[in-house]
Amino acid sequence: MTSRYTNGRAPIITGFRIVIVLTLAAIVALVVAASYQILFRLEPCILCHYQRIPYVAIVVLGLLSLFPAVDGPSKRLSVALMAGFLMINSGVSFFHVGVERHLWEGTAQCGTSPQTGITIDEVRAAVLQPSNTACDEPVITVLGFSMAEYNLAACVFLTGIAMYAIAKRRWWLEP
Repeated sequence: MTSRYTNGRAPIITGFRIVIVLTLAAIVALVVAASYQILFRLEPCILCHYQRIPYVAIVVLGLLSLFPAVDGPSKRLSVALMAGFLMINSGVSFFHVGVERHLWEGTAQCGTSPQTGITIDEVRAAVLQPSNTACDEPVITVLGFSMAEYNLAACVFLTGIAMYAIAKRRWWLEP
C-alpha cells in the first residue's frame, strides 16, 4: 500500500486541526468579550458588537467543518472563508483603534464622550434613554492596550495562520 505522503506518515498539523484552532480561538474571543461585559458590567460600543459578528461566523463555519462527511478540500475552503472573516474583523478593529486614538471619527451609531456642564434635565433624559457607549474612549485597557487593539493583533495573527495553512496543500489530503 502506498501513502499519499512523502515520508509515509500523515503530517502532525492537518486541516482538521487548523479548523479546530481557529474555531477555538473565535470561541475564546467571544467568551472573553462576554466575560468583560458581564463580570465587569462594561457596556460595549457598536464597533465592539461589530467585531463579534465575524467570530460568530467563524464558530458556525468551524463547527460545520468538523462533521466527518466534510472532506479535506472543503475544510480548506472553510479555512479560506474563516481567513476572510478574520480580515474583515481586522478592518473593523483597525477602524475602532483609529477612533479610540482620535485619528478619525467613528460611525453615526457611536455615542459621544461624556460632557461637562450639562443640566439636570439633560442628565434625566440621558438616564431614561438606552445608553449609547462612546466608541472613542476604551471601556477598559489591559497593560495599556484596549480590547480593540488586542482584537486587531489576534485577528492579524490568526489570519496569518489561516493563510499559511491554506498554502500547505498536503495538510488537506485525506489519510
